[in-house]
Amino acid sequence: MSQTTMFRPEIVRTVALNVGYLLTVLIAACGFHKWRTGVVAERRTASAQDLPVGEDGSRQYRLYGAKTSYDQVREKDVQQIDVPGCVPKQFWLLSRHGARYPGPFEMGALTTRLPTLRELILENVRSGRGRLGRSVVGGLQSWKLQFEPSSDNQLTPGGEKEMKELAQRFKERFPTLLGCDFSSEAYSFRHTDSHRTADSARHFATGLFGSAFKVNLPEPVKDDPVIKFYKTCRKWKEEVDDNDESREERTRFRCGPEMQRVVQNVSTRLGFSEKLLFDDIHLMFTMCRFESATHSGRSSPWCSVFERDELEVMEYDEDLDYYWTDGYGYPINYEQACPPVKDFIDHFRAAMKSDDNAPLGVFRFSHSGLLLKVYARLGMFRDATPPRADNFREQTARKWRSSLIDPFTANLALVLFKCSDGHKLMAFVQERPVVLPGCDRVLCPMETVLKNYAALADSCNVAEICDGYLENYAHCRRRAKKYARRSIGTDVRSSSMSAPPLSSGDALTDTEMMGP
Repeated sequence: MSQTTMFRPEIVRTVALNVGYLLTVLIAACGFHKWRTGVVAERRTASAQDLPVGEDGSRQYRLYGAKTSYDQVREKDVQQIDVPGCVPKQFWLLSRHGARYPGPFEMGALTTRLPTLRELILENVRSGRGRLGRSVVGGLQSWKLQFEPSSDNQLTPGGEKEMKELAQRFKERFPTLLGCDFSSEAYSFRHTDSHRTADSARHFATGLFGSAFKVNLPEPVKDDPVIKFYKTCRKWKEEVDDNDESREERTRFRCGPEMQRVVQNVSTRLGFSEKLLFDDIHLMFTMCRFESATHSGRSSPWCSVFERDELEVMEYDEDLDYYWTDGYGYPINYEQACPPVKDFIDHFRAAMKSDDNAPLGVFRFSHSGLLLKVYARLGMFRDATPPRADNFREQTARKWRSSLIDPFTANLALVLFKCSDGHKLMAFVQERPVVLPGCDRVLCPMETVLKNYAALADSCNVAEICDGYLENYAHCRRRAKKYARRSIGTDVRSSSMSAPPLSSGDALTDTEMMGP
């Protein structure tokens, strides 16, 4: 071959592509082998930089906090997990419910206020105001509300599908544990007293056992002491849930330069001469993420009114709330979360003593408020510097990111293995292997796990931690107080094309706007 032929551009490109492909395969194989054999030191939960491509071909930012579609952040590798010298003995799962429709308060504003905003935006466009692209305008013109008010808080068809497919993927990974016919001795189910968790458990069971099998789920317990204990925790209610100071960082952030820039930019882009209220901006974001979660992979036109950096600000706004009210912000948030730890420690101890009598699978279905508290109780996703109103730019690589750790269908799975050198544990978040705090590898010796968490399980006394239970708490009074308090707004508009302000009856505030 002549020298000229060797360096023809098409040959150089072909060689480069082949070499690149081989290197990619080798690197992937090495990484795969490392975590399979339990010697990897850390695995990321997901990356905010990896923007998924939706069914519509767009690469829009799709990390929308706790209303993120599960399919956007879950592990995609579904191969059977084989660990040399080990046999899986028990599977324990704590899962948030699947994607749901908006709650009653969200639904009220979405069905009344948002259509009014849409008409005002389109009037601005017809009058030559604003900076919306043709495709965004077309999306808003054809947009119709798809939610029925009577469906509030119910599991969506997409949420049902998420739960069914979650079970099927775990069954693929652990066929010896999850591939058996149903029996109440082999599989234990538990869910809270809400339709969305009951339906999630039911569809998960269908994914495991098929629609032909009748799984009789146990009757739920009101304020279940294992998976909904926080609803009756007096100390948490008084110091955090009903305490405005617990939301101080979020309130300050909404008044700060990053959020006010979002309000100004979106208002200008939509053609309003003065700033919209924050309530209106948040309402658009709410519809953006509910529609995106309901129709996974498809973008809502309401997402397109935001730029990527603005969506990141809206995402951080929610992370501030969850960090301080459910995470590391207040010790009582996680101190009370020992019952689920006791649940898996007790089950694993029993399985280690008796292979024959222990269930193969233990499944718990609850809410965002539980899962986040359990993460913190286990020491997971803790940042060296807490998220605050004044350090948004420093938190771009934060671990406590609700989009990644608490989307719809978020789950923590723990699998007990019996190995030639003792029992070991493997943890998964969103089906992705993770290293538990205190462990130095994915496959962690149970001696280490028990050293880290057994004391929490053995000393678990929620009544003592919470200074007593609240049995007949004035929950309606608390909710009424919350809804009477306005979200932090902005300047009232004076332009004829400014959207009219929300009436006091329509005002939506922090926590319930998001819902569990």
